[in-house]
Formats: sequence, C-alpha cells, structure tokens
Amino acid sequence: MKIGNKPNSSGSFYARKFSQGRKSACGKCGLQFHTNKKCPAAKAKCHGCSKIGHYSKMCRFKHNVSTVQENCESEQSNYLGNSTYFIGSVNNIGPESKGKWSVLACLNNKKEVPIRMFIDTGAEANVLSLNDFKMLKLPKSSIKETMSKLTNYGGSEIPIIGQCVLDCKINNRSMLTRFFVCDSDQPTILGLRSCENFEIIKKVCVVKENNFSRFGEYSSLMTQFSDLFTGLGCLPGESHITLKENAQPHVDPPRKVPFKLMTRYKKELENMCANEVIEKVTKPTQWVNSVVLVEKPDQSLRVCLDPKPLNQEILRPRYQLPTLENIRSELTGATHFSKLDASSAFWSVRLDKKSSDLCTFNTPFGRFKFLNFG
Repeated sequence: MKIGNKPNSSGSFYARKFSQGRKSACGKCGLQFHTNKKCPAAKAKCHGCSKIGHYSKMCRFKHNVSTVQENCESEQSNYLGNSTYFIGSVNNIGPESKGKWSVLACLNNKKEVPIRMFIDTGAEANVLSLNDFKMLKLPKSSIKETMSKLTNYGGSEIPIIGQCVLDCKINNRSMLTRFFVCDSDQPTILGLRSCENFEIIKKVCVVKENNFSRFGEYSSLMTQFSDLFTGLGCLPGESHITLKENAQPHVDPPRKVPFKLMTRYKKELENMCANEVIEKVTKPTQWVNSVVLVEKPDQSLRVCLDPKPLNQEILRPRYQLPTLENIRSELTGATHFSKLDASSAFWSVRLDKKSSDLCTFNTPFGRFKFLNFG
C-alpha cells in the first residue's frame, strides 16, 4: 500500500503542527515541525526586504514607515503564505479623517448600497469595515475564511473576520473586487490596484514645464533690466595683484589631459574666448600657471586656474570678515529674504593689464590669459 503526499485541506495539516508540542518556531517560515533542510521558505522571497530565505511575516527588517501588513496564505498551498500586502493608513474614524481623499462606491449585487471608501495609494489590499458590511445586509456565508493577517507596524494584530468578493461600482465602472472584512472601527479602504482599475488615479510618467510659465510673472522685470540678465556681469573697479619685492617668476609645464576630455576642453576654451574672458597669448610671459578641469553635472567642463606658485609670491591686503553673529544682528526687522546665485562669479572681477599677464596659463592648445574683463 502506497501512501501519497497529497495535500490535505481538511485541517489534519494543522493538527500535525500543534501535535508537536511547544517547540520553538522556525525563524524563517514560522512552522515547528520540519527540519532545517526542508524549510518551505528556503527559496522564498521576502516582500518586505526583498531577500531570499524567509517569509515576510518572519522578516526582522525594521521599516521606517507606519504600515499595516497582510500576511496572505494561498488556499492551495501547504504552508503559510509568503505574500505581503501593505495597508498604508488604517486609522480610527474621527475628525482628522475629513481631509483625506474618499470616494463613494456602491456594493452588493442585488441592492446597491453606497459606502464611503478612503483612497489609500499606499495600500496593496482593500479593507471593508464590519459596520459597512452589516449595511450591505448580506448573509454571513458570503464571508470566506482566510489565513491572512493584518498587523500594524508595532506587531499587534488587527482582527479580521475573513474575505469576500463583492460587485463594486465606482464612477459608472463595475467589477468584482476582493475585500478583507475587518472586525474593528477601522474605515473602509480602497487600495492602490483597485484605484487604478477604477481609474481613480493615473500614472504620470513625464511632467513638462514651460519656461514661460516659470518666468512669465518676471518677464517685464527682466525686460526692464535686460543688461543684468545677459552676458557676464562685472563688479565695479579693477583688481590689482601685488607681488613681493623678490618674487621669482615660475613657468608650469603643460599638464596631461585625458583624451576623452580634449574635445570638450577645446570647446570650453573657445566659448571663453568668444565671451572675452580669455585670449590667446603669443608673446613671452614670465609667469605661466596650470589649470584644473572640473566636470559639471551637464558634462561640460569648468576651467579653473591653479596658480599655486603665484599665490606664494602675492602680497595680500588683509580685511576682517564679519562673523555670523554680526550678520544676524543686521537682519533685525527684515521681512524679505532672497537666495541668489551669481553666474560665473569668478569672472565678475576685472583685472588690470599687469595682473592679466600674471594669469597666463598653459593648455595643449597653446597659452591663454584672463582678460581685463575676466
């Protein structure tokens, strides 16, 4: 006589589970009667942390959001299910719930009964409160047993009676929808998938912004002061670099530039020449500096002067900078604040003729220097 391993759905499976006594439960699947090599969760994927080897209900990962999890069991499975549904917000009905999004749905096939449902795009399942279920006046047999559980983030279980499939009608669209009947004062919730099925919400993949709409209210201001919004702005006056009495001139050799940056490097130098920030040098100069290339997020290059030897020979004027406390004291009574970002701020100070020659630098395409307007 051969005994098969056909699953038994009459309850003997669970009778065997509890007949083993008070043994410690498996930390991966929650069962108590199997060996380590036969754990049903060995190849299961956790829906909470996405790791392999344990069910979601046994996951030890600490979430930083307040959620309610539903550990759902497939009725055709031998073991406790490994599916997890998140119910983003299950709260008591009160004045604070008035500001939440809700929709009026009609349930019950024979007699449509309007039920107020809260929209929760963070929920992966639908919840029907027991009070709302009683309003439908359906027989208790319409509630089917389920091994699913609703637990809040703290681990306490929210009592559910079972699940039911109802004909749900929202916005003239009707379809069969599964609800978990909750035996508490929780509101009825419509989850993400049902919200999409009833076209309550839609995915928005691309959001385009019109530059005119962003600057439209300031267009007249920009037109009136157009000289401030075009080209490079310069601060008043000129800057003069004073060298020490016995300063020794220094010439840096050209630095090697990666081949993949050559094209962009040359293009940036051409743009700087077109904007009259730099110009090519053909005469001999006593000082020749190096440059550092900085790659911007838009893949363009920023050419930065690296005058380390020159800096060591400069006589600097000393000024006392204000402290944060000094600045705060001047803000007393201020009502308007602006956050400004200067474009090409390092090019906003004019250099005199002699200082311009000191700012000569080497490139693979020849020598350049910053102009009086750079």
